[in-house]
Amino acid sequence: MADDYKCKYCGEEFENKGYLVQHYTKFKGGTCAADKEDGESLNEGAVEEGMGAERDPASVAKPHYDREAETVDITEQHGVEAQVSALAKETAEKLKKYPKERVMVPEDKLNPQSSFVVVGVNGWNLQIQRKTPVLLPSPVVELLEQGGYAPTQVR
Repeated sequence: MADDYKCKYCGEEFENKGYLVQHYTKFKGGTCAADKEDGESLNEGAVEEGMGAERDPASVAKPHYDREAETVDITEQHGVEAQVSALAKETAEKLKKYPKERVMVPEDKLNPQSSFVVVGVNGWNLQIQRKTPVLLPSPVVELLEQGGYAPTQVR
């Protein structure tokens, strides 16, 4: 493997291609010291074609984005917001068809200042006040139970 990175003029061996290129560039004119007799320079075949003396192509960072792509102003896009709003409206209509349950969400013992619970279903968000009886669709009550809020039935 060391033979792969060997100066063809002086025979010095290097660990990798970068050290070999550095070897050629440290001499004035970009040639090896042993090269002074022949007059052949680095650009005439001292290293592989396409390998520049000043920079190793593998060390050049590639951009993390497509520079050719057109820049889009996301504040002008209403599509995603409209889709979420439409989905939320559709979800609200479906939830209206479910039977309602009268429940109360108890106070949070670990955080007594928390006076509300927020529940979201497909973009439809609901803020429920704790310690207040409310009518909720049964799927929302199930979500509260699964979330550990322990809603209690109120008569």
